[in-house]
Amino acid sequence: WSAILLGLTGQYVSMQQKIKEGFLFKEHIEKALNVRSFDATLHYLLGRWCYEVANLSWIERRAASALFASPPTSTVREALTHFLRGEECEPGFFKSNALYIAKCYRDGNDNVAMVEWLNKAYNMPMNDQDDADVQSEIRSLLEKHSPQSIKAFM
Repeated sequence: WSAILLGLTGQYVSMQQKIKEGFLFKEHIEKALNVRSFDATLHYLLGRWCYEVANLSWIERRAASALFASPPTSTVREALTHFLRGEECEPGFFKSNALYIAKCYRDGNDNVAMVEWLNKAYNMPMNDQDDADVQSEIRSLLEKHSPQSIKAFM
């Protein structure tokens, strides 16, 4: 819970505080995974951390380097590993997890796998407003990368 609460405060703090809390967030998630290695949600959260760090802008990386001896680092491949591990632990547990798997494949230029995961995500049930928001993003990505998939759903 500590990691989740830290993540929620990120939008209200300075860049320096956000980076500090990012390190702490990752540390808490990794500790929790040591205790509950088969928790799909923990893998999703660590995957999101990895994905966000891998996609930091040049300015954000420079700011982090100026503030800390070693800024956070990660890769999209590392993020994908965690998202897929979450699916292994609990298949179809979270629509957003499937979306991020698709994004990782997109970033790795694997369009076939990306469209496969977008279709899986699209067909998952919508349980709340977050899922509806995710569904909108999924639909937009399918329209851009696989218009025939969208037509098949209509």
